[in-house]
Amino acid sequence: MLFRSLFVWKASFVALLVFQATDAKASIKIYLGTFYAPSHVKCDVFGLCDFKFKFCVDKIYSGRRMDGCLYLNKQTGPMGTSPVYFSSISPLIVPINHWEGGIVFRVQVLDYDKYSKDDVVDNLETSYISITIGNSVARTMKTRTTLPVTFTSSCDPNYYGPFCDKLCVPKDNDVDGHYQCNPQTGRIVCLPGWKGYGCNQAELTTTFANSDTDFDIQQIGRAHV
Repeated sequence: MLFRSLFVWKASFVALLVFQATDAKASIKIYLGTFYAPSHVKCDVFGLCDFKFKFCVDKIYSGRRMDGCLYLNKQTGPMGTSPVYFSSISPLIVPINHWEGGIVFRVQVLDYDKYSKDDVVDNLETSYISITIGNSVARTMKTRTTLPVTFTSSCDPNYYGPFCDKLCVPKDNDVDGHYQCNPQTGRIVCLPGWKGYGCNQAELTTTFANSDTDFDIQQIGRAHV
């Protein structure tokens, strides 16, 4: 019973880590591989398909909707028969302002019809789940048709940390301070010659003259009082 309780607690803790929401400024790039439809997939009386695609990037556990997706809604025009190459639109860039631990990526494959409603040929779906931002994952979406994709993620400029939720903007002035940002954590790192909270206190260096007895103290910059 104790082992079972520990297992349940551990599973709940992992799930909390994976799906913990956090305010973040990040971007996910979805690189689209070559779409392929096997020969037995027929679209009209002549068997020819003129494929077009709807893309949806949504939050985890959002059902199977293709419209009103949280992060991205995009649709192509007709792109011809299989195989289809996406070099003109890949990668799809998805801005993330509130990271919820993962996203779901849906692709609806349609047969374009000039005079009537487009026919649905296939529905593809996969997910990108990550406790932290920064890793790359490859997936192959496959049911009747096949589309390989690769997900990459990165923090936007001036955002740092595993969730891209640490804002740090480098400064070098007497009002805001004199510092850079640690590229991993986003913590401020004082520029040479500066110290203290906010890096606004000038350090002192000793400059010795040629004489063994003569020296003077040179202050770098102007210290804040």
